[in-house]
Amino acid sequence: MNKDLAVRFELFAISLKNDVKN
Repeated sequence: MNKDLAVRFELFAISLKNDVKN
């Protein structure tokens, strides 16, 4: 798996969690 892709997915998941909190 591409490391850059994994990092992007992680950032996407974090932003998604933040959207749920707010």
